[in-house]
Amino acid sequence: MNADGSEAKLVTQLPTSEGRSMRPAWSPDGTRIAFQVSKVDVDPSIHISHIYVLDVASGALTKLAAHERTYLDEAPAWFPDGKHIVFQSDRTGTMQLWVMNADGTGARQLTR
Repeated sequence: MNADGSEAKLVTQLPTSEGRSMRPAWSPDGTRIAFQVSKVDVDPSIHISHIYVLDVASGALTKLAAHERTYLDEAPAWFPDGKHIVFQSDRTGTMQLWVMNADGTGARQLTR
C-alpha cells in the first residue's frame, strides 16, 4: 500500500493450514519480502514456524529451511548485502540467533 494506507493489494496468500503470516521484512533492494509463518496445532504445545521469501514481481514463494519438527524459525531480517537472512530459532532447545543464505541453505547458529 501507499504510505497513506491507500491502494492496498494482496501480494500472497498461503493456505490457512500453513499458519499465519507475520513479521515481514523487505530485502535491501526491495524485490523480496521475508516473513514468518507460524502455526499452532490443536494441541497448543505443538507450535511450528518457518521463514518464507516472496519474490514480489513474480509472486514466487519459497519456504526456507523447511522442517517438520516443532521448533520455531522466527523474526527474519535481511543482511545489507541481500544474500543472507538472520532469524531467531529454538532448534537447539533455547532461542538463539541463526543466519542462513537467502535461499534457505547453510543455516548456522550465531549465538550460544
